[in-house]
This record gives sequence, structure tokens and C-alpha cells, in this order.
Amino acid sequence: MNKSIEYSVVRSQMMKLWKEVFGDSDDYIALLFDHYFKMNRIEYYEESRRIVSSLLSIDYILGNKLSIVDSKLNTRYLCGLATDQDYRGQGIMTKLIDDAIKSAYNDNIAFVFLLPANDGLINYYHDRCFVSMSYNRNEYYFDNYDFINRNIDINNGSCYNILNLTAFIKERNCSCDSVLDKYYNDICYFINNWNYPDHKTVSIIRNRYDIDIIIRDNIISEGCICIAYDENNNMCGIVISQCNEFREVKVQMLLYINKTIKVLLLSKLQEYFGEDVRIAVSISSEEKDQERIFAPYRLVDLQSHDASKIISHEEVFASRATAKTFAMARIIKVHEVLIFAAYQYPHRKYSILITQDFLPGNCGFYEVADGQCIFTPIGEIAEDRLRYLIGECEGNSNFYHLSVPELASLLWRKPDDPLLDDVISIPRLSIEVSLLLE
Repeated sequence: MNKSIEYSVVRSQMMKLWKEVFGDSDDYIALLFDHYFKMNRIEYYEESRRIVSSLLSIDYILGNKLSIVDSKLNTRYLCGLATDQDYRGQGIMTKLIDDAIKSAYNDNIAFVFLLPANDGLINYYHDRCFVSMSYNRNEYYFDNYDFINRNIDINNGSCYNILNLTAFIKERNCSCDSVLDKYYNDICYFINNWNYPDHKTVSIIRNRYDIDIIIRDNIISEGCICIAYDENNNMCGIVISQCNEFREVKVQMLLYINKTIKVLLLSKLQEYFGEDVRIAVSISSEEKDQERIFAPYRLVDLQSHDASKIISHEEVFASRATAKTFAMARIIKVHEVLIFAAYQYPHRKYSILITQDFLPGNCGFYEVADGQCIFTPIGEIAEDRLRYLIGECEGNSNFYHLSVPELASLLWRKPDDPLLDDVISIPRLSIEVSLLLE
């Protein structure tokens, strides 16, 4: 593919295509490209010096905590996958994705991931070797929901200070830079050191750019960010949200150390946007053990009034029953991912044979035990040894002959799947990737 367009023209044309396909505001698109546009992190297809299809990629590090040096994965986020309507169905985006995969492999990226814009795209990406990696579910609180009186003793919340950063910026007419200077360290440290209930979940380690764009994007989109401090002035919770034209407040991130803080943060959103809003909290399935704040109630299918469809709130919010695909991923470096899995679950022992892949460097035999992963490339395995290994994979619960997508499906299976967890020795990797460019 001949890429003959100058840097400035590539940038402006990609921004124009983004606008046409996704409909985001000019300010928002400019913000993204100011922070993340780099020529070595894009793929595009041009026709007569006009870009008709493109994607943008952003590098992230995933980990448990900033202090755990060995528990890290280099990953790459693919976003803004856009094709001009007149050029769709020609395989152009498939070629761009393949090019992005090869680039990520050369850059030693462990896996790439993306967020399907709608459910219809899940099958599209699945056909291109992406599998579901991260799952979300929703809690809904309808207008006039009384958070405080239903859930906590008001005196229980008196020791916490809830600061509405959005209102703070607007009321004082202060710059976003000054707010970042004052609160960046608290926000970044709290998000990066957040522990999910299983203590195995990894998430994006945020840097200054990310926190900067999160706050600026929130201001542009008329959203709201609130943070909570305890009596010792330690940050103990954060909520980041946006309100759409239908008066629905979408909560993009909600982290807290106890139920009281969660209630106070959501109540603050209701106070800011008005009691007539519907609050939708998108919750990662990795947070399944966090306390619910709603009072017990029962839900009915209001259209059919079918009594058989009455279900309890506990059933409604069971993580497996309601979890839907949020992010999809494709493994690039099998060895790097299995090294990470071995570190996370040092007591697991299993072996995996991969004989075919789009990236031949992944083919070989992987032996995981005692927190380590030993890899033997396929070219170094004698023919008789290979036949023996293939035979061992049949009927042996610790030996697996898999394709890379099959391995990814096992590593990123839905949470709380007792059947698989009991019979599969390959562990499930818990990854949470909220608050990206959705």
C-alpha cells in the first residue's frame, strides 16, 4: 500500500473520517488527536490521496499495582476503527487490523484490544480472531431514587468530604491545569492502586496524559467527576460520569472503599444533574463482590406482566447472568501472556501446544509450572517428539493442543464459570479496562 500523504494531511483527514463515522464533537476529537496521534501508531488506507479507512492505537501497561514490577503486560488499544461508507465490505479494515497486529508483534506487545461500538460488531471482530476479554453489567437507579435514606444513616457519611470537581472548576472559573496540578496525584494513585475483590484483577496503569484527557473530556461532554476524602484527607472514592440527551447519567468509573462512599458519590451525581435523571452504573464483572446499595425489591416484565418473570434483585445482578462483552482482545505474544499468567497463579501447572498461527513465532510448546513458563519453538521440536506431545494432549487435563484464539477464550472466559474452573487447569485472567475512548 502506497502511503503518500503528508503528516498534517493524514491527521486532518483521519479526524474528518472520525467525525463522519462516530459523530463526536470537534473539541473531543481534537483533544484525542492532540494526546494520542502518532504516525507510528496509526494504520490507514488511501484512495486517490484521500483516507477512506483508518485506525488509531494507544499503548498501555496493565498491572495490579504500581509497586508490583513483575506483574505487568504491555498492551495496545485499537480505537477509531472507521471506514467511509462507500468503501465498506471490501476487506480494507481487515487488512488494517492485520497490519496493526504485525506492528504490535514487532513492538513486543502482549495483546491488542478494542471496544466493539455495538453488539453487531462482536461477531465481526470474532471472525478476525478477537475474543471477549472484559465484561460489564449495569445497575439502574431511576429518577427520584433516595440514595441516602434508603441505604445509610446520614451520620455515617458525615466523616467523608465529597468534592465535585466539575462544579469546582465551573464555579471558580479556574483552569483545568490548576485542578490537575492539585488533584492529579490523588486521582492517579487511587485508580492505579485500586484492588478488585479477587486481588488478581489487572487494570490500566494511568499516566498524566490519561488523567488529563479524562478530566478535559468530561468538561467538554458536560459530565461530572466527584472524588471522596475521609476524615484523614485520604482519597477513598471516585465517580466519573456523563449525562446524555435522554437524561440518563452514564457512570463510566465508580471506585470506592465501602458502601457509604458509593452511596454518597451517586447521591452527589443526582444532586448535580437533578432528581429527574436515571443513573446507569456500568460495573465490571470483576467487582462482583462489591456491596450493592439498592434496597431489596422485585422486578417485573412490565410489558407482559408475566408473573413467571418476576425475579429478585440478587438474580438480576448475578454477574454471569447479566455480564455482557465490553472489550475484545487478540493475543499477539503467547509467551508473554503465559509468563504473566504463571506469575499470577504460581501453583497452576499445565502445558500448551500451538502448531498454527497467523504469527508463526507463537507456534511451539509452552510448559507452565512453579510460576514460570518455558517455551520451545515449533522448529526446535523433533517430529517424533511433536507426535508424542499431540498424543499427550488427548485426554490429559493438563495438556492442551490449542489455537491462539482458543487459548484466549479460556484465559478470558466469563467470571464465575464453575464448570470450566473445575476442569480447566489454565487460569482465568481478570482484566478490567474501563474508561477508555468509548
